[in-house]
Amino acid sequence: MLVFSDILVEEAKSRAMEPTKMNLSILGDELRKGMGNAALAKKLLDKIDPEEDYVISGFRSPEEVYAIQNEVIDFCLIFVDADKSTRFKRRRPEDPQAENEFFERDERDIENKGLGKVLEIADFTIVNNGSVDELYKKTEELLVKIEGESE
Repeated sequence: MLVFSDILVEEAKSRAMEPTKMNLSILGDELRKGMGNAALAKKLLDKIDPEEDYVISGFRSPEEVYAIQNEVIDFCLIFVDADKSTRFKRRRPEDPQAENEFFERDERDIENKGLGKVLEIADFTIVNNGSVDELYKKTEELLVKIEGESE
């Protein structure tokens, strides 16, 4: 599994910055401003072996999607969604703990980075309001469907 924020953690460490969620967000904005909205995707592509399959998490802009899509065979964008209350309940300790701050970060990504467009161009959506087992079942069913369509 590859995660866009891992690129930011590496960059933060190279700059002797503490890799907090806020610092990573600021650093990501800085990299995108200097190198374009596909900056993180370009760095992530260096970690991809074309012979392997990957799950990539953390797309924030359509440019990131297109950069990966143009280099990876059989690319499929899956949006894993959950309702707001479920997402807030599942937040991690490093996430904002106040509900308004938690969702303000989402709104910034939707408005400033193009996350809304990423969600619109997804090939498939999985609604993840249930248990982990239910998510695994839905994911497996979708992967079987995708494999069947590609044959």
